[in-house]
Amino acid sequence: MTTQQTPALETVTEHLLGIFRQALDFDGAGPDDALPDLGGESMTIIKIAVAIEEGYGAEVPLELFLQRPTARQVAEAVLAAQPQEAR
Repeated sequence: MTTQQTPALETVTEHLLGIFRQALDFDGAGPDDALPDLGGESMTIIKIAVAIEEGYGAEVPLELFLQRPTARQVAEAVLAAQPQEAR
């Protein structure tokens, strides 16, 4: 991503990156690494989606992980999907 991130996007990206790393059991994941390239499979995606819903109150469709599979891209979708009062 070449544009400058907002503080909220940076914060959510870093938090999601932690969730990705824990679900994958791989500390080397970066914010722009695609989840499938890191070995993310369906059960990993479900774990991540549940953690996002619990942590942010945002329901992220599982298809999102096929379309926008990096922590940064998922963070953008999470911010867009959060209930208005949580932003």
